[in-house]
Formats: sequence, C-alpha cells, structure tokens
Amino acid sequence: MSCTVFKSTNTVDQSINVFPPVGYISNVRIVRNYDVENGDIFKFRTDSAKEFKVVGGTLTCASLGIIEPITEGVLNTATDVVLKLDAGRDYAYLSWKNKDPILGYDNLDGSPFYGAYVDYSLGLHTDAPTSVLGILSSVGSFNQRVNSWDMSEVQDISYAFANCINFNRSVNWIAPKLLYISATFKQCSKFDKDVAIKGCKPLSLSSAFINASAFNSKIDIDTSECSDFSEMLAGAKKFNQPLTNFNFGKAVSLNRFLLGAASFNQTVEFGNMPNLVEAYYLFAESAFNKPIKFNAPNLRDASGWFSNNKAFNNTITGSFRSVVSMAFMFWYASSFNQPINDWDIRNVLNFEGFMQGATSFNQDLSAWPAKFNVNASMAGVSSAPNWSTENYDKYLNALWLDVGTTRQNEWANGTSPRVVLASAKRSAASQAAASGLIGAGWTIIDGGLA
Repeated sequence: MSCTVFKSTNTVDQSINVFPPVGYISNVRIVRNYDVENGDIFKFRTDSAKEFKVVGGTLTCASLGIIEPITEGVLNTATDVVLKLDAGRDYAYLSWKNKDPILGYDNLDGSPFYGAYVDYSLGLHTDAPTSVLGILSSVGSFNQRVNSWDMSEVQDISYAFANCINFNRSVNWIAPKLLYISATFKQCSKFDKDVAIKGCKPLSLSSAFINASAFNSKIDIDTSECSDFSEMLAGAKKFNQPLTNFNFGKAVSLNRFLLGAASFNQTVEFGNMPNLVEAYYLFAESAFNKPIKFNAPNLRDASGWFSNNKAFNNTITGSFRSVVSMAFMFWYASSFNQPINDWDIRNVLNFEGFMQGATSFNQDLSAWPAKFNVNASMAGVSSAPNWSTENYDKYLNALWLDVGTTRQNEWANGTSPRVVLASAKRSAASQAAASGLIGAGWTIIDGGLA
C-alpha cells in the first residue's frame, strides 16, 4: 500500500488521523480548484468494480443509481462518478482496494473536464501499478510533474494524458515492462517536451501523439518490437524532429503514420519491414520530401501515400509486388514528377484517383499495361491533368498491344471495368489503339484529338 502522507493546512482538519485507511491499496488526494466554477466537483470513470472510501467529501453516480451521497461502498463500472468536496475543505482523500487506476472523465461533447483535480505530484495512486491507462484523460487542469512516478511495473500508458490540453511537462521514465503507448498524448495541444522512456520495447505506439498540435520535441523510445505505428504522429502539425533512431523492423501497420504532420520533412530510414501489411496515407498532407527506400515484401495497402502532399517530388525505391491498393496514392500531390515506369504493379487491383490532381506529373507509363492485373480498376493511372500527348499516346498503344494481342484471352476473361480516364489529348499516333480498345468494349474519356 502507498505510504504517502498528506498534511492538511486546515486547522480543524483531522483527516491525517484516518488516512490512508486500513486495507485500501490505492490512495489519492483530490484538490479544490479555485480557478473554475464548480471547483469542488471531481468527476472520474472506473472501468472495473472497486470498493471506494472518501474522506472530506462524498460520492454519487447517477448511472449506478447512487443519488444520495455516500462516503464508502462498492461501485461497479461507471463513466460518471462524482466526488464533491465537503464545504470548507481544500481537498479530500479517495481510496480504493485494488491497484487499477481511476480514469479521467469524458464530457459528452469531447471537451476536457475542469473542476477539482487529482494530485499526482508526489507519485501515483499506489506502489508499482501495472497500468495507468486513461489516468488523466480529459483532465483539463492537469500540468503536474510526472517524472517521479514509479513506472517499474507499468505495462500500459495508453490515453494517460489524452486531451490534457494544459499538460506540458517532460516525460523521463524507466519503464522496463511497458508495452502500450497508444494515444498517450492524444490532443495534448500545449505539450512540447522531450519524451524519454527507457528500458521498454513497446508493441504499440498507435496514435501516441495524434493531434498533439504543438509537439516538436525529441522522442527517445526503443521501437524495435513495435508492430503498430498507425497514426503515431498524425496531426502533429509542428513536429519536425529526426526519426533516425526509430526501428521499423517489426512494423505491421504504418497507416496514417504522418498524416497531417504539416511541418515534417526528415529522412525516415524504413529499412527491412518483412511484416508490414498496411501503410495507407503514410505521408498524406505532410511536408515530407525526402528519398524513400524500403523493403516490405508483404505490403498490401499503399493507398494515399502522398495524398494532398504538396511538397513531395523525390525518388521511391522499393518493391510494391504484393500491394493490392494504390488508390489516391498521388491524389493532388501537385509537385510529384518522378519516373515510376519500373514499378511492379502486377497485383494492384485499385488505382482509383491514383494521379488525380497531380498537376506536375508527366512521365512515361508505357511499361505499365503489360503489368496490369486484368481484374484491376486502372482508370486513375492516366488521370494526371497535364500528362503530355506523347506520353498518353505511348500508354494507349501499349495498352492496346496487351489487350488486343499479348494477353487477349486474359483480358477477355478479366473483371477490369475497362475504362481509360485522362485529361490528356491523343494524337493520330494512338488513334488506331483507341479505336481497337473501344471495339474491345473499353470506354475512353479523354481530351480528344490534339
């Protein structure tokens, strides 16, 4: 049991004589907040049944039918527990009989809760807890130091500071058993301090800094066992720190890893990622413009990689052999104009919006038709707004050669929608190909004859 002793400044407060109560494992102090209305009210959630005792206040919980205030009792899982401090009290003491944390309260509109607050400045609620999941989620007033916390047994810090919009303290922990760092700093809109968590090899960093809009500090975490990086830095608009210490070797998901990281433009050393399956919208809406080199033989989804990325115009080195979706890959990637004719796209089935809005792209894609999967929807491949007549002619001629001669039977039996969609104009050099495709049941929507 925690042996932290809190001394009262109230001359008539005798709580020190009864706190911590015998038999209770977790103990916290709840502090009146004089800066807000209803500063005597503290709201929290509990995700498991707990036997509570409060000194200096009372508990109610409408969802559990506890309308009349109580000072002790068993509360089942609830999202709306209310602790009200006694009149004239600066703080109350809350205790319960297990090591599980109480969780922050979520307002229905998603806004943080302001009122009385829990004091963790001297440490956590108990000795060596195994989880601090959601412990301060949506506690709008919280901005205490956390480096003194005992993290030696903690396995999960997911949502610990989520929506703590005033939290801005350094995080420097030794946490050898930590496995989950998911959404830990989600929507911490003021947070911009270094994060160093030593001794751990987490399995998930999913959404760890999502929408942490001010964050632009160093991250020191061993990622060598991490499989889920999805949305880790999505919406971290100011983040632009090197990630050269990151190890992606066990990554399974990189979905939206840097989506909306509007300032990010650092080299990312992906290396070998044999387990990677999904990486959709990886660099979308970011400022990323560095060469990409990767080896991901099992990657299936590369949709939207550079969607609405206005900066990217660099080389991409790696195999897409297992990829089945490249939908919206360069959607409105207005700077991109690199050769991609040698890509292995044989298994791709979805090219929807592939080059839509890619106003700078004007490269030869005549090697692609021979590699197309005959079941693919490839209309988006030819949709670059400023594709030249020369490159469009080459593409149509190559497509007709494959459809009408090389793989005639395969195309006839395939399920492709058989649509060419282009803004480009064709010349007489590809007129025969266009006529042949139309005769074979294809629909061509383009700029007409040059």
